Amino acid sequence: MSPSQLHLCDQRSAEWYAARSGRVTASESAPFILNAGKVAETAKQKLIDKKLAEWAGEFEETFVNDAMKRGIALEAIAREQYALMLGAPVVEVGFVSHLTHALGCSPDAIVLSSLPEMLGETDIVKAMVGGAEFKCPGGATQIRYLREKVLPEEYKYQVHHTMAILGTPWHDFYSFCPKVTRWTKTREMWVCDEWEAGKLPSFYIRVYRDAFTEELHRGLLVLSDEITRQRAWLEALNA
Repeated sequence: MSPSQLHLCDQRSAEWYAARSGRVTASESAPFILNAGKVAETAKQKLIDKKLAEWAGEFEETFVNDAMKRGIALEAIAREQYALMLGAPVVEVGFVSHLTHALGCSPDAIVLSSLPEMLGETDIVKAMVGGAEFKCPGGATQIRYLREKVLPEEYKYQVHHTMAILGTPWHDFYSFCPKVTRWTKTREMWVCDEWEAGKLPSFYIRVYRDAFTEELHRGLLVLSDEITRQRAWLEALNA
């Protein structure tokens, strides 16, 4: 594993927001991290400014659309179905932060070789063999995943970023699309009250660490160093 710290907290909790503050997360990874040119540099600086603002205590409010509410509501069910399919112990962690760089990730699950007697940070790290990312899209998107049978391009950077932070040899992508028969919906969140298997099977693919993972890791380290440099500039303004 990379020199990282596990945060055993609930995602979207106060501890989770504090742990990820100022760190480039897997959902923020994108091609501009590896690309050169004016467009890429502008995107990098925009992300750096966001991370510096978080470090200073200013957070941007994240808009949660209906697709995101659906995914949040179904994630725990997807985790259970994935664990049943895999036949291996699966645990949830809130956030994983790099100890020496402004980087981190929120894996949807960590896969263990065996279930430890205790589920502390050290026990999980010792037993960790891989991780997983869950998506719970609508039917049309699920059908596309089933047809293409590859890691969706829109999640390539997220999956490889997570592997780079965890230091694991593989990361599973699992897409789950049940037929929800009853929802409780509010403006802030959705809750899945009842569901059934429906007509669309789950989609599963294992992604292995490769040269792209290492290339992205190097790009993230360079980006982190620039965040650190600009943070020192900001601190000096108040000196």
